[in-house]
Amino acid sequence: MSMIGMTRRIDQLGRIVIPAEFRRVLGIEPGDQLDMQVDGDRIVVRKAEPECAICGGRADLIEVRERHVCHACVEALTRDPALVS
Repeated sequence: MSMIGMTRRIDQLGRIVIPAEFRRVLGIEPGDQLDMQVDGDRIVVRKAEPECAICGGRADLIEVRERHVCHACVEALTRDPALVS
């Protein structure tokens, strides 16, 4: 893995701009969500992977009202509507 490095200032509201080259390399688009974690003395920022809002799975997702739901949970809800209430 090659390293790309840049220095950015934090503005008065605590924001930084993620350089366009970083966003391009990582496939980050406007509106994408990012995960942020502290790892020792580092802040790790990575593109969030969508997961099912019900079970947390990451396979076979569809978007329902701006949330992701996997096909297995959709099928379970279809078979047993009582799960919805």
